[in-house]
Amino acid sequence: MRIFKARPSFTLMELLFVLVIIGILIGMLMPATRSVRGAARRTQCLNNVRQIGLGVLNFEDSHGHFPACVGAEGISGADSENMSGLVTILPFVEGGDLFAELAGDANRPALWEAGYGPWESRNSLWMCSAMGDPQDGFAPTHYAFCIGDRARSVAAPEVLRGVFGGGLKASMGDVTDGSSNTILLGEIGRMLNGKSQGMGYAVNQPARFLEEPAMFLAATMRSGEVDESCLNSESSRGGLWAEGRSGAAQFNTILPPNCPSAVVGGEMGGDGFFSVASPHPGTVGVVFADGSCHSISMEVDCGDLTAATLTEEQMKQGAPTPYGVWGALGTIAGGEVADEY
Repeated sequence: MRIFKARPSFTLMELLFVLVIIGILIGMLMPATRSVRGAARRTQCLNNVRQIGLGVLNFEDSHGHFPACVGAEGISGADSENMSGLVTILPFVEGGDLFAELAGDANRPALWEAGYGPWESRNSLWMCSAMGDPQDGFAPTHYAFCIGDRARSVAAPEVLRGVFGGGLKASMGDVTDGSSNTILLGEIGRMLNGKSQGMGYAVNQPARFLEEPAMFLAATMRSGEVDESCLNSESSRGGLWAEGRSGAAQFNTILPPNCPSAVVGGEMGGDGFFSVASPHPGTVGVVFADGSCHSISMEVDCGDLTAATLTEEQMKQGAPTPYGVWGALGTIAGGEVADEY
């Protein structure tokens, strides 16, 4: 007779118990994995803005002045006066061939004309990986130039309030507040309702908002979140990397990070509020005039948002910013102290 020995095996209850433990471990690991992925994207985004900042600083070192934030230097023809400073610094961020193509194309179309190669040319340096890219149509950017706490005469300033402003060009010597206390560039990518299409802005807004920034926030925020129905622009912040006008490619240090943006009495360029924004929770990345990168808290002190934005005459006289630490970090010669941010 053959004698069969019972083989050891799992009971159904034991198997279910093991599966439950595995499920719990996976559940515990997934948030950590998302956190690591988010940290990696934040680091890459900071590296992008740092590299753009170094390109700006290398341009200043070579030419003796910073590029204008709007109006491409070394390029003439269609819409060159509205091109972003990103176009100007192309040779300093390994984009010399694209710069030469734009400069040498006598038949170059105006900005926002579909089907033109350079307008659709993707550059990973201009884009935050957390925002994603649909890979169709115009190539975006998720970084913009800082114009300080200026909200009036944005298109045609007479004096600089930040490192950048209209077609004016500052030099490092103009940054008397200190290069380590003055912002060059920052993020403008924003997620709304879990999507990266949250870069629209409000257009044709009333001039009374310039008298009290808090009034604009009250009209466009609901329970601490941006009311998307107010963002009625046809284009978007950073919607075309080569566009330099205020609605698309500039920011001022008035409203807190991740607040809505607005053009007063216009659509693409002009006066108004132009906010930094970030898809990274809690902070927004900026690069300073000394080349250092920092993550600015979304809770940064913005001073008195009921105070009217400064007039051109006040800016000529070097009036201090009413907008706290955030405003002070944007100005080049306000004399303010910005110890903590």
